[in-house]
Amino acid sequence: MTALIGGLLIFALRIVDVSIGTVKLLYVVRGMRGMASALAFVEALVWLTAAGLVFSQLDNLWNGVCFAAGFAAGTMCGMTIERWIGSGYMLLRIVTRDKEQELLDALKDQGFGLTMVQGRGAQGSVTMVMAVIRRRRRAEALALIQRIDPNAFITADPVNPASGGYIVPGAIPSNIRK
Repeated sequence: MTALIGGLLIFALRIVDVSIGTVKLLYVVRGMRGMASALAFVEALVWLTAAGLVFSQLDNLWNGVCFAAGFAAGTMCGMTIERWIGSGYMLLRIVTRDKEQELLDALKDQGFGLTMVQGRGAQGSVTMVMAVIRRRRRAEALALIQRIDPNAFITADPVNPASGGYIVPGAIPSNIRK
């Protein structure tokens, strides 16, 4: 029974430390040093605890299995948590053939800043609409675009950092240096 409880504790600790590590990595990429450092501190403490439990009982194979399984589960949990947090910005590129004005009006009405470019695609004239949006508004923007133009071609990429232009007031991160 004690071996089972120890294995479950190691598994849970690894879920916590790897989840924190996954989220921390995303803050590192975005240049948010304070948050990344705080998360790194907690991650290291939790990892040391889990590793200490494994190394104190090297003859127990299940501790190693639980350590590795916790790593895998923690990766999935960390990615899920990061998606819920939805921090940062993304660039949406929407290519439309015949619904550009309706799309522009609807996106502007929802407070999205836009840039429109005329172009030519394989099947004739197109309009590309670009918008830098908060990641947490991604689903809202995509649903609006799909409702207006189900045939629109949409791509989305992370943006780090964004400054200037029209971004919803208060949306510019404080860590951008000019």
